[in-house]
Amino acid sequence: MKPTQVVLEKRFVRTADRVARRTKQNPSDSVCEALWAEMQALEDRDHKGYLQQPQMHDECSPWEAEAAWPAK
Repeated sequence: MKPTQVVLEKRFVRTADRVARRTKQNPSDSVCEALWAEMQALEDRDHKGYLQQPQMHDECSPWEAEAAWPAK
């Protein structure tokens, strides 16, 4: 992991401290776990959305000609 400084509102710091005490972790671990959980929830939401409305085979083909790919 890489140490990172983040500025939080006091209420979030208090919440992180409270969760850390309850889970016997340090506040950084609590915040990290909360971020991972939120990212997973967003990925799950997106996955469900794509399952409900899958992409058509040729849906993006008109846009592929517009893509500007860098030269190798």
